[in-house]
Amino acid sequence: MTARVLLAGATGVIGRALVPLLRARGHQVTALVREPSRAAGVELDDIVVADALDAGAVRAAVASARPEVVVHQLSALRGPAAEGLAHTARLRTEGTAHLIAAAEAAGAERIVAQSIAFATAPRGGPVLTEDAPLHLDAPDPGWALTTRAVAELERRVLGAARLTGVVLRYRNSFAVLRPSGRW
Repeated sequence: MTARVLLAGATGVIGRALVPLLRARGHQVTALVREPSRAAGVELDDIVVADALDAGAVRAAVASARPEVVVHQLSALRGPAAEGLAHTARLRTEGTAHLIAAAEAAGAERIVAQSIAFATAPRGGPVLTEDAPLHLDAPDPGWALTTRAVAELERRVLGAARLTGVVLRYRNSFAVLRPSGRW
């Protein structure tokens, strides 16, 4: 089964690698980008432009893409670390809320979002599932901000009213990304 996929974060490290995998399986991939010039060299079916922190712009962009599936790979980890963590936290909270609302309004069926496995609490065995608790009380303020934002992203995606939500906790190696052909 192929799908119309809106990939938010298509120009990032994971997004750029994910696009050809999705297209190889026959999916139509539209990128949601803030800066169209960053999509140069990425083989996309279409591009829509919006800042993920602008609810109205996201709603309009998602409506024009008419996706069946929204894939959330948004982050802002380029540049100074503290700024990147804070902006990424906003993308994981506010940006996620905007994507969900827009996807629901556009009639999408599913949202798949990136989370991080290394945000889990430091307890349990070496093999953990997506149900492992997050390290919400991390002593480092930047890490605590990150894990709280990840927890909010997961809560919002899994609790979406009119979408099937899927959260994938990636580990710190890109090698774990193996999208199946099915959504």
